[in-house]
Amino acid sequence: TTFAPDKPYMFQNADHRAILATLAVHASPRDLLIVPPEPRPRHDAALWLAPEFPGRMWVGHWFLTSHHAERLARANPFFADTPEAQRRFLGAEGIRFVFVPRGHPTRDLHSTPGVHLLVANGAGKLYRYDYAEPNRR
Repeated sequence: TTFAPDKPYMFQNADHRAILATLAVHASPRDLLIVPPEPRPRHDAALWLAPEFPGRMWVGHWFLTSHHAERLARANPFFADTPEAQRRFLGAEGIRFVFVPRGHPTRDLHSTPGVHLLVANGAGKLYRYDYAEPNRR
């Protein structure tokens, strides 16, 4: 099998396509997506998410992120922080979507106020942060 430019999905499985299809329905060009940095560049989820995400990446692959070092330093703590700190971070940065690849050591975001799980499958978990939701304390 070789890469076919008219068939970008050839190296993505059904789980990857489900995540991208959900983003195509729910995301707009104004939205931001954050993906945890991956130390193994070839496994970086941003590489398959960024080309089809309608909005922009807040932090992703170093080549695709402006001010990468600064954002990386701020993103790493987010994925391990408390639910309330995560809510504040998402709101302050205007981030609407969070993707966590399967196997990443991120704390589950289900208890983060305003964050809702959209898809969970073999590729990972896709969450949406709803800005207007009142704080659940």
